[in-house]
Amino acid sequence: MLTSAKSPSLSDMFTQAEGARLWPARLDSAQTAKVLGFQEHDIPVLVFHELLDPLGKPAPNARKYFAAVEVYGLGQDRAWLNKATRILYQHWQDKNANRTKNESAPAAGPALN
Repeated sequence: MLTSAKSPSLSDMFTQAEGARLWPARLDSAQTAKVLGFQEHDIPVLVFHELLDPLGKPAPNARKYFAAVEVYGLGQDRAWLNKATRILYQHWQDKNANRTKNESAPAAGPALN
């Protein structure tokens, strides 16, 4: 009898992540960044653009937590990773362009009366 190779379930992949180290049910920004392969400073950008959904309804300045199962699933989704990467490229390109624009603006001299 032929048996087809069963693809691993999300929970199987989840338990095998990081050398079989079990992640907690909710991840902070640093852990989320590590799982997704982004920098920690990219996580607030992804939240702002609604590509990541924090648990609960945290205040804008509150510490954010994310569902580990959802984060690991997003890390396996090529289309989501592509979209997130493009958003981050655009965000940092815009931010750097604004910084360059502000630095190259001529300094206002003293007012002559």
